[in-house]
Amino acid sequence: MFDQAQRQNQSHLLPKRLRHYISDAWFKWRLLWRMDSLDMSTSTVDINRSVDDLVQDIWEVLDTAFTSAAIAGAREAQMRCDVIMLDGNAKNRRTVCAAALAATSRCHMLGKVLRHNCPCTPKLGSQFCAQHNLSKAQDDADMKILNHRLPNSEQPELLLHVRELHGANREAWVAEKIVPDHVLAAYWRELGEGKLAQAAMRRDKKRQKRHAGSALATSSSSSLRSFADSTSLQLDSASNDLLAVSCSTHKETESCQRELAKTAGVLCVCLSSGLILMLREIFGSESLSQRYLCLSALKAALPECTTVVHDDACHLYKYSERRMGESAHAAALAPPALRFVCDAFHMAGHVDPWCRSVCDPRSAENSTVLEGVRTSACEFTFTWLSAYKHQTKHMNQFGFRFFLLELAWSHNRVILNGGYGFPDSSSNFCGDMPSQDVERQYLPAMKLMWEEVDRLFDPVRILGRTGHHLAQTYCTRAAHAEFPYTMHLLSMMCPLSNGARVAVFPTSPSPLVAFCVNVNYAQTRKSSMTAHADGITRELDLAIQQQVTERVSQEPDESHESLEEHPDGIPHARAPRPPPHPRLRSVTISRATPEEWFNRCAGDYQQILNAAKLPGGIGKWGGRQWFGVLGNLDEAYDFLTSFGLASEDGKQDAKKHSKLNPHQSALNKLLQFGTAARATKTAGSYGEGASQTRTISLGVTCNMHPTQYIPMERCELGSHQVAAKERFLISSGRPVQPHQDLPDD
Repeated sequence: MFDQAQRQNQSHLLPKRLRHYISDAWFKWRLLWRMDSLDMSTSTVDINRSVDDLVQDIWEVLDTAFTSAAIAGAREAQMRCDVIMLDGNAKNRRTVCAAALAATSRCHMLGKVLRHNCPCTPKLGSQFCAQHNLSKAQDDADMKILNHRLPNSEQPELLLHVRELHGANREAWVAEKIVPDHVLAAYWRELGEGKLAQAAMRRDKKRQKRHAGSALATSSSSSLRSFADSTSLQLDSASNDLLAVSCSTHKETESCQRELAKTAGVLCVCLSSGLILMLREIFGSESLSQRYLCLSALKAALPECTTVVHDDACHLYKYSERRMGESAHAAALAPPALRFVCDAFHMAGHVDPWCRSVCDPRSAENSTVLEGVRTSACEFTFTWLSAYKHQTKHMNQFGFRFFLLELAWSHNRVILNGGYGFPDSSSNFCGDMPSQDVERQYLPAMKLMWEEVDRLFDPVRILGRTGHHLAQTYCTRAAHAEFPYTMHLLSMMCPLSNGARVAVFPTSPSPLVAFCVNVNYAQTRKSSMTAHADGITRELDLAIQQQVTERVSQEPDESHESLEEHPDGIPHARAPRPPPHPRLRSVTISRATPEEWFNRCAGDYQQILNAAKLPGGIGKWGGRQWFGVLGNLDEAYDFLTSFGLASEDGKQDAKKHSKLNPHQSALNKLLQFGTAARATKTAGSYGEGASQTRTISLGVTCNMHPTQYIPMERCELGSHQVAAKERFLISSGRPVQPHQDLPDD
């Protein structure tokens, strides 16, 4: 293969071809292995066909077998099957064709049909699949579709309003099955292009900081929902379903809506043990109709299920209740046959009084039902499932579904075999979470940190009423805990103080230095502090620039004075030209090597780039103009790795990390005394002599995840002989939901 590629001058394509061959081989091997494990015949399988075609032929069998095996294993292991967790994962999604209403999902138990966009993969460079991409060229069609009607009680099929293009130009409403495929494909593509154009218009209006017109949103929804009634389900929920309760927790706001050319991820049904019972791909958004269909399939396979734990339980409760009279199966999906309870982690965003009385897991009745149940099982499942998002986003329809199904099958096998193990019963916070998940996420340690913050941090007493309101304003805007923002604002004071020192200890005054690390999980809006720090230092840079410019303008510039000939023959002095505009380096350090860090923090750092061209030259304008420095790192991993405080691969290596990093001692000195110095023969020197008498004030703000911080704190990662990390100020706080109630004060 290598020789052939070199002879054809295509060796640059070989790595991609190899990855394709290896991926194709793995999928086909896994498919044959799975078929054999299910006692399915493999003798007729043509391995020359594509993976998507092979899986499509037997997908219904595979999906049913997975759910049946998971439920049978749960019953045999005597797991609780009366309570299930339902949640959506938007990370594992893929690209799909943008042709709207081109495909259907059917629920035979309910007798419902849900129409959504085409699930096929688009052609390269297009937003449409091969079928709908070619349909644009069908100019010789005999008819054109003008409009459509979704199925209704009198007509169980989709009705299309068509017009003849040749002859009498007659119009009529006809059934979908009598319209040619290429005409249908052209119409679905036209609908998709319209929705894509509307989405682009909304994005443009957002960029221009204008609100999207309500008429646009209404027309987009009504064109795809018109004439819908009891025999069809709407992909986008009607307003009366979304407004049934006042909680703003539904998944169909404009910000939650995904692009038409992307799936919205997968719906996952789990037991408290983490066992996955069902996976369903969803389109557009995590709509109520798609959650309802998933719940219907689950109830049919698991009749003993009586309680559904869901982060948007209130809307799903009302949605199923409104449809309970349509059939016996619909009644089994609604109260009182099913109890709907919100996950405790998301309950903070539920503000409707009815919801708090019925769906709150802390109520007496619900807490009794959920005793011993880990209601956040889906969230912990997604911590490892989302790690495959970069692989799944390029997969085709059935390859994507088969890959996730195989991951879930392997995960279930480990749980049923007891491979993950369970923590002690004393760990109330983790419940029956697999110990591997507990150790990987360090949840007990984080819970202890949050409890200490809740117990000891009194913002009004520590910050005063005004300081508390300042910190609370920024943390509320960012939906983040107040204590990390307080420490962040503390670090911001250091660069603003221009080298100030404070006499706290009986020895000489100490510089103001605050190295603040915010430790929390992903998707808790930690990076909002980075944006806030950027805004502060932008204003600080402008203030320093203005200050230096005023000082420069007051200096006489003798180097630009000269004589000019006057008309009376007497030479006169030419008016001095204005001095050049000073160009200053920012006080912010976002990313730098250790050597550059120490240079930027030295007392004699050359802050003006064009100092030699200013009046007075280097002698006047050399060195610092401002003695405050900010390290705005966002994630701290590059910094910690370069100083040897963390490992590059995030794993422990005893021999490598036992070595002393020479930069750590200099970092200790910088954090303790506010000075940095370096002297070489040929590579330059800084921070020596009189420059050490003026110290800097240094503030550093950065973020870390628990999976990296806690091993570093335990000295399991990195080298810590000089105790540099002991000078860091660590903060954390309980995650805050974006739709949570505002603080009382």
